[in-house]
Amino acid sequence: MDKAILILEEFLEPIQETLNAEQARRLLNYKVSPAMLTVLDDLATKSDAGTLTSEECAEYEALVETGEFIALMQATAREVLDRDRLT
Repeated sequence: MDKAILILEEFLEPIQETLNAEQARRLLNYKVSPAMLTVLDDLATKSDAGTLTSEECAEYEALVETGEFIALMQATAREVLDRDRLT
């Protein structure tokens, strides 16, 4: 696993303790806007073709990293809901 993701997981652990079930469900229901998905798809296509400018590359990396962060937050939300089901 990527070291940055391991670090983020460590930072997110205390958040897990403060999320309630409703907040967790809201995080799980979060969806990226269609406009942002279009931007991401366009940048991914350019990346695959090797035609990203340096500015586009930075934007693409930021979007991917943000997506990873959201995925970690949603994993944290799932853990909160699982914990609540067991108690």
